[in-house]
Formats: sequence, C-alpha cells, structure tokens
Amino acid sequence: MATEYAKVLLALDCRFKVIGRGAKSAEDFREKTGIEAYRGGLAPFLHDARAIAPIAIVAVGVSELFESAYCLAERGVKKILVEKPAALSISELEKLRLLADSKGAKIYVAYNRRYISSVRLCSAMIAEDGGLSSFHFEFTELKHRIESIPHPAYVKERWFLANSTHVADLAFHIGGMPAELDCFVGGAGELSWHPSASFFAGHGMTDKNIPFDYRADWNSPGRWSIEFMTRHRRFLLQPLESLRIQKMGSFSFEEVNTADRLDAEFKPGLHMQVSDFLSEKPEKLQSIEGQISMMKVFELMAAYGKEGK
Repeated sequence: MATEYAKVLLALDCRFKVIGRGAKSAEDFREKTGIEAYRGGLAPFLHDARAIAPIAIVAVGVSELFESAYCLAERGVKKILVEKPAALSISELEKLRLLADSKGAKIYVAYNRRYISSVRLCSAMIAEDGGLSSFHFEFTELKHRIESIPHPAYVKERWFLANSTHVADLAFHIGGMPAELDCFVGGAGELSWHPSASFFAGHGMTDKNIPFDYRADWNSPGRWSIEFMTRHRRFLLQPLESLRIQKMGSFSFEEVNTADRLDAEFKPGLHMQVSDFLSEKPEKLQSIEGQISMMKVFELMAAYGKEGK
C-alpha cells in the first residue's frame, strides 16, 4: 500500500517523506518508486526529526496501525489517514480519539472502495431512482488463502475487522448506519485461525429506515458482493469494482461500463481518496468517531464478545 500511496502523491505533485523499517523493504520500495525511504522505523525517525510534517498517511500492516497512528498524533501530526480498520478493538480506537482531541488532531480511516468508479456510479443511479428500498451484502472470505498468509494469530482471529469490513463499511456508507440489528453466528471452533465463528448472518434497519440483510460462510465458496435495491432497479457490485443492473420487468443483468482513468492508472479509488484527505474538509472519509460507532456494530456481527467495549 505504501507503494500505491506514493504513486498517487507523486501524481499530485506532493512533497513527502517515506518512513520504512527494514533494509530489504526499503530497497524494494526504492526500486518500485525511485524514492529513498528512511530505514529504522517510525519511533527512531520521530525521535531524531527536527520538524514533523502536519499530515501523515499510515500504510503499515494491520498489527501496527494503531501504534503508528498513536505515535504520530502524540508527536503533533494534525491530520492522519490510517488504513482500515485503524485498530482491532474499540478500546484502541477510543485511545486514538482521546489523544486526537487533546492534540487538536483529525484522524481518518481509509476505506478506498468508497471512492471506486463502480460505487460512485451506483450511488448516482440510486439517487436518480429516489433512494434505496433495501440492500443485501456478503463477505465470504477464502479460508485456504487466509490460513497461509503471514499475519499474527491475533489479527486472523479478528479477520472480519482486518479485512471483511471493506464490504460492511461500503454497504452501510451508502445504506445508512444500522439502527436495529439482529445477528446470528455459527461454526465456533471450526476454523483454527478464527475460533469465534465461521458463518455469519443478520438483518436490520438503518437510520435511513432502509431494511438490510447479510451473510457469509467462510467454510464454503463465495466472494464479496453488495446488492442495492430501489423501486426501479437492482444494482449488483460483484466484484465490488464492477457494476451490473437489473431493470424492473427483466430477469437479466446488464453490465455497466465503469471505466475510469484514475482507477486504471492507480489502485482503484486511491487517487480520489487521497485527494479527499488532502482537501480542507474531507467528504467521504470515515472519521475516528464514525469508526468507533461502526466498530460496535462490527463486533456484534462477528461475535467478538465484549473485547474492547
């Protein structure tokens, strides 16, 4: 992600420094971007730096997101964009919020799929139809891939937060914040890396008075998808970067051309996300306060118990 962010910042003609850790990752980054990164980690850099930039982007592994964002805010950085989910518990998010408030800083959480061309077009068409009547989403993960990726065990144990929230965040970003929610989970202990559950289902009503439902079965094949329904059309994002439409009276879906120069040249959604972050008043970014509210919903959906509440 650091490489992808660097491409966007270069295109936006921004001056920036890159803080890395190991020599190999710094060399790989230099080969891909032509930029020399500071080697040694964030804490030594902040200790040695004479002056600190007012803005920072945190694009480290999930297990280091909270600590990195906290160190930057503590050192006086006033505006921070941290990759999702920013932290793996509500208690950590609360610590970030309290620190940001005391320092007069703003912290935002990066969900780049809010900005991809398929989602932008879908949102515009929903508005044309007079708004949503209901929505449904699925966030099945591929267990055979997750088992082999080199993430710490505690990150995999909260994988819904670390990865699946891309889907849930996008669905609720468009459909509204859940006001009523019934959650059902199953398969506790069936996945060695995610002991709390392997099957998820639920339904509810948003604060926009829109009914929704969701499901995921991590022991079965599947993929991420969201369906938004209006009184005139059904919109299918599957994968999220594509858009298909079913019109009233038809059983077939029509593919919509969502070609976008920025999404083709950069990681989809990232250019617009960074531009929004750098603006005076970001419009679509998730605030740290909003992420705390959503984290309460996410923990219910994933059956993570009372950790961090």
